[in-house]
Amino acid sequence: ANRDALEDGRQYDLEYRIIRKDGAVRTVRSRASVEHDPTGTPVRMFGVFQDITEPKQAKEELRALSGRYEAILAEVHDIIAEVDANKVYTWVNQAGLDFFGPDVVGKEAAFYFVDEQDTYATVRPLFDGNPRLFYVESWQRRCDGEKRLLAWWCRALVDAKGKITGALSTARDITDHTRAQEALQEREEIYSAIINQAVDSIVLADAESGRFVEFNQAAHENLGYCREEFAQLTISDIHVAIGSEKIHEHMMATSARGAAVFETRQRRQDGELRDVRVSVRSLNIRGKSYFAAIWSDITDRKRAEQAMVRTDTLFRAFMDNLPGYAYIKDVDHCHVFVNRRFEERLGFSFQDILGKSNKELFPLETAQHM
Repeated sequence: ANRDALEDGRQYDLEYRIIRKDGAVRTVRSRASVEHDPTGTPVRMFGVFQDITEPKQAKEELRALSGRYEAILAEVHDIIAEVDANKVYTWVNQAGLDFFGPDVVGKEAAFYFVDEQDTYATVRPLFDGNPRLFYVESWQRRCDGEKRLLAWWCRALVDAKGKITGALSTARDITDHTRAQEALQEREEIYSAIINQAVDSIVLADAESGRFVEFNQAAHENLGYCREEFAQLTISDIHVAIGSEKIHEHMMATSARGAAVFETRQRRQDGELRDVRVSVRSLNIRGKSYFAAIWSDITDRKRAEQAMVRTDTLFRAFMDNLPGYAYIKDVDHCHVFVNRRFEERLGFSFQDILGKSNKELFPLETAQHM
C-alpha cells in the first residue's frame, strides 16, 4: 500500500494487526497520503495511525450479538413485527414471514385485515404517545387466504427526541384456542341447561366441610331456598340423621365404597320433612374430594305406599270379618284374594290358594261337584 501510494500518489486506508513491544496484539487503522514536488517526485508521506482494538472488538461483539438475536427471533413461534408511524411493516421475524408471506415488508397492517374492524381505533392512543402496552384481537388473512384470529401486544417505539416512530408488536394465533373455548362454553351451556331442567336435585359438595359448591336449580327450589341462601348451607343443614349416624359421616362412609344409594329425610326451609332417595358418589378433582349426589323426592310415593298398606289392612280386616265366604278371581279364573273364612272352608292357606284356579286346587270331580 505504501509502494502503490509512492508510485501513483494513491491514498490508502487500511486495518491490520500489530504486535506491541509488550507482546499484545492490537488492531490499528492507518490512513496515509503522499506529497509530490512540482516534478511529480514523491517528497514525503503523511499518515494517521489509530488504535481501534476496543471499537473493533465492540463492533464484532455487537455483530455476534445481533446474529444471536436474529437466530433467537427466527426460532420464536410468535409473530414479532415492527411498523412505522404510518402503520407500514418495516420488519418481521420468520414467524411473521411464514404467516403474512415474504412480501409483507412495505405493506400497511390494514392490508391483512378481514372485514371492517376497529383495530386502528384501539391502538390510536399508542401512536399518540401513550406508553402502556396495548392488547387487541384482530381477524387477519394468512398468506394461504385462511382467516385467523391474532392476539396482538403492542408498544410504541420512540426515538431519542421522544418522537413516536412506530410500534413493536408481538402476535399469537389464537384461532384454535378461541374455537376450543367457544366449543367448551357451548357444551357447558348445554350441560347446564340439561341439569337445570332436571326435576331431581343434583349437587356437588365439598367432602370435608359438606358445603355445596355446585347445584342445579331444582336443588334449592325443591327445598324452598334461593340460590344465595342454599350456597351457604351444608349437607348436615338439610339432612336428618340416619339413626345415630350423622348424614355427613354416613355419606363419607358409604361413598368410600364407590357409588351408594340410600333413603333419608330432608328438612325444607319451612320446616317440612321430605323423604328422599340419595344416590351419591365420591369424586377426586385435582386432589380435592367431593360428593356428587342426586336427590329424588319420594315423599308422595312413600305416602301412597303407606296409604295403600293401610287400605289393604282395612280391606282385609273387613273381608275377614264377613260372615260368608269371599273371594276375587281374575279373568283366568285364578284366585287373587280370599277371606279367612274361605281359607278355613277349603283347608288351604292364602299363599296356597293365591294364583290358582279351582281345577288346580281340587280333583276334577270335586270341581264339577262344586
